[in-house]
Amino acid sequence: MGIGDTKMSDQEVLDKMAEATYSIRNGLHQVLFVTSGRFSDAEVAAYNLLRSVIFDKNITKYTTIVRTRFPEFEDQRECSKDFNLMIDIGGGLTEAINSCNKVVHVENHPVYKESRNKSGSILLNHLSTCQYIYKPRSLNELNAKIDKPMSEKERIQQKISILSKEKGVECDEVEQLIRKVKKLENTIRQETTQHIKEKQVSWKEKEAVETVVSKTAEVVAEQEAEQVAEQVAEEVAQEICLVM
Repeated sequence: MGIGDTKMSDQEVLDKMAEATYSIRNGLHQVLFVTSGRFSDAEVAAYNLLRSVIFDKNITKYTTIVRTRFPEFEDQRECSKDFNLMIDIGGGLTEAINSCNKVVHVENHPVYKESRNKSGSILLNHLSTCQYIYKPRSLNELNAKIDKPMSEKERIQQKISILSKEKGVECDEVEQLIRKVKKLENTIRQETTQHIKEKQVSWKEKEAVETVVSKTAEVVAEQEAEQVAEQVAEEVAQEICLVM
C-alpha cells in the first residue's frame, strides 16, 4: 500500500493511530522515510502530521531517508548529486532532508540481488549507529491517555481467542467480552480524538492523517536490524515506517 492510497473511515483512522502509538510506547530508534526521490504533496503532509500529532520538531534528527532505485548507490559523487537534487525538488520537505540523520542510497530492484544485498548491508551498518531512543513528549501524552484501555483490550482479545477455540465464537462469554472490547475501543477513539484536537490537527486534513496512520501502523516491532534492512532493501513503494 503506497502513501495516499488509503480510504479509511474516521473510526479506522483513530483505531490505526492509537494502535501505532501504543506499539511504539517505549520509543524508537529511527524513522525511515523510504522514497524513490520525489515527494508528493501527500508525503509532505504526512511527514508534517507525524511531527505534530505523534512526534515533535526533533523528528528530523531521528529520520533516515532511504533513497531507493539508485543503481549508483556505491558512487559517493553520484549520491551527493542526487542528494542536492532531492533538496531542489523537496518542496516542503527540503528542511527535513537538510536536517535528517542521513540519506542512504540503495538499489532494491529484485533482479540485482548482489546490489540489493550490498544495499542492505549499508543500511544495516547505518542503523547500528542509531542507538539513542527517541521518545517525544507528544508520544508520551497520547500513550498516557490510551495505555490502560489498550492493554485491557489486548488482554481481553487474548482471552477471546482462547475461549473461541474452546467453546466457539458464539458462546455467551465470548459475546460479552466482545462487547467489552467495543466499549474500550470507543474510549480509545475519544482519547485519540481529543489528542488530535489538542494538537490542532483538523479533520479537514483527513487524507493526510490517513496517510500517517496507515504507514505508522506498519511499525517494525521487535525485529532485528537485519530484518529491517532486508525489508527496506526490497521495498519498491514509497512509505514511512518506524524502526524500533
